[in-house]
Amino acid sequence: MATFMGAAWLDVRPDGDVEAVLADLRVGEPADEPASLSATVGDVGEGWRRLTVHADEGYERLGDLVVGVVGRTGAVGRALVVNDHDEYGAEHVALIHDETGVRRVHHVYVYPRTDDGQVLYDNDGMPSLTHVPAAAGAGPGSEPGQLLADPGAQTAVAQLYGVPVEAVRAAAVRAATAYDDLQVVAGPVAPWLDALGIAWSSPGPQMNLRPGPVWQDWLRREVLPRLPGQWIARDFFAAREPVTAVACVLLPGRWRGYALLRPLYVPKDYWTLQFVKDLNGLDNKPAADPQPLLRELTDVAVPFFDRHGHLDGVWQLCRGRITGRPRSRINPHDLNCRAATEVMLGRYDAAASSYAGLATMVAAEHDPPDWLTDLGEQARVRAGLLPNHGDAVCQALIATADQQRANLGLTRT
Repeated sequence: MATFMGAAWLDVRPDGDVEAVLADLRVGEPADEPASLSATVGDVGEGWRRLTVHADEGYERLGDLVVGVVGRTGAVGRALVVNDHDEYGAEHVALIHDETGVRRVHHVYVYPRTDDGQVLYDNDGMPSLTHVPAAAGAGPGSEPGQLLADPGAQTAVAQLYGVPVEAVRAAAVRAATAYDDLQVVAGPVAPWLDALGIAWSSPGPQMNLRPGPVWQDWLRREVLPRLPGQWIARDFFAAREPVTAVACVLLPGRWRGYALLRPLYVPKDYWTLQFVKDLNGLDNKPAADPQPLLRELTDVAVPFFDRHGHLDGVWQLCRGRITGRPRSRINPHDLNCRAATEVMLGRYDAAASSYAGLATMVAAEHDPPDWLTDLGEQARVRAGLLPNHGDAVCQALIATADQQRANLGLTRT
């Protein structure tokens, strides 16, 4: 699955109004983009609240929306915006709001590069928010894409997030080869997120900000009753019931939607493991005539769910992603999902072997990012536990599925 997406973390001051920020995210300019927007709310200490926002369709305008929300509400003290343009690049922009207005503190764009390190430029992915003034003391770095990344910018962003400046400087060293992690969700920005103490996703219930309840009401009234089986509509998706360890989800988008399989026993951060079929008729606006969409759902989505919307089906999809690929092109998340699926299927010996292979692959990496190191360590531990404690590992995965099901507002079956 491609990684075209946006994310933002808006930190609301202790005296700020979280609901006002959420309301502005729903309807603020640009009102038409992002067309798909969800959020969770969590605590970050000392009275601060963090809104973790993710965008799909129209994500390129997420930065403009965040800058507007920060400036209009006055409740957000700092924000970080990430745009991921898949193979074309990725960027993060740290923003501060003070008496001078909204300013950029730290801004880095990761350009794709050739094998010998030459920068590739492509109009499909270019820096955004360059019109936002730089904060005092923040200047450009020496490499392409380091729009605000000199020592002054590093010190400023460390102070903004209350982290040691040494952690930010270490992140800069790690990020020198971030182009190798393009097309891995959160990969190119992982060093910076780790340094600033920001998690890609936040636990807790997701709330839909865009497109809002109109689509849900239309789908529940005009579409779902005419499909085979039982379905449940939520404000930003619909799911086929019963919802087991693998959720069969219909997800709308601005131009098209997706029939999506989500293995709930794999943590939510694993955005790359969403096996999908495109649905050209499933956009986020109610249609006057639902018949074309019903035909597409019946011909494409339902057969896809019937064939793969269960544990053995997910295992087959994982195998298809792994088999025949050179080792350097295998996504470690696919290996992790195959191993976890084998645990859920009770194939503990096969799972132990799969986890051991993942751990070995990670151990061979030179200076892996933190997320990959953590994944490899988890794999090593599970490979050791499975021969004698397979049921305990399985119960941990079941608990993960239960938690994600609850966060999505789906009942356990």
